Amino acid sequence: MNMIDAGRLRGLENSRSASLWSSDGHFAKNAAVIPENRASMQITTGDDACKALASAWTTIIDECRAVLGGELHYQAMVYHALRTAGVPLRQVGMNVKQMIRDPRTEVFQALMGTRHEDYRAGVEPIPDVVLFNEGVGGDWRRRNAEATLKAMLLAIEIKASERDRRRLTFAEISWDIRKMAAQREEVSVRYGHRFIPVMMVIDVAPQENERMRRHDMTRCCDLASDLEVDWYYVGPKEETRPRRWHYPVVGDA
Repeated sequence: MNMIDAGRLRGLENSRSASLWSSDGHFAKNAAVIPENRASMQITTGDDACKALASAWTTIIDECRAVLGGELHYQAMVYHALRTAGVPLRQVGMNVKQMIRDPRTEVFQALMGTRHEDYRAGVEPIPDVVLFNEGVGGDWRRRNAEATLKAMLLAIEIKASERDRRRLTFAEISWDIRKMAAQREEVSVRYGHRFIPVMMVIDVAPQENERMRRHDMTRCCDLASDLEVDWYYVGPKEETRPRRWHYPVVGDA
């Protein structure tokens, strides 16, 4: 690349970056972004979000079985699968930092009680992957926490069999299931809508003694069903969908 071409490229990159910011230096919610090379889904309801996850499910299974990694890596793979399926860029976030002030549920009150007195302003849930309605405007920063709670359609908590000489247990997974159910109730009582909580376990470790015990899986699935949390499980040769599943899956016969 010669110096002229390099200069043109830098100018193009700068112009694209500048389009995301307003003249006063703030993020421009209506800014034009680089066009996507895929058809975007229309996601306005929880049912739309469930259909989007269904469209990405086969990709999640195949790609998570193909590699061994940690939870952060699998979170990125789930995000990538959703984007590949057509979820709009400005409606899906990772590690979304939120704030629940003055919690009403026993689970969140217990969480706040474990914190130092100086840090009891509220509980800060951080869902791994969140699908929003268009109202979020592509802005899920910590300072925009109230808007992210109002715009949530579906939230995914991801656990993976990554630990050395340890496997995922019922105690660990059940706590996450209870937290997600509690957050749904906290959001419901404040804003009048119930987002869809999803517990997704990527349990593809090659050795059986590295994966969840069968009875722990069953107990987790039963608890998720009782608390109306959607349960997704991916193992080396088996996978589980929510019991109330009724969405078409890409790749199904």
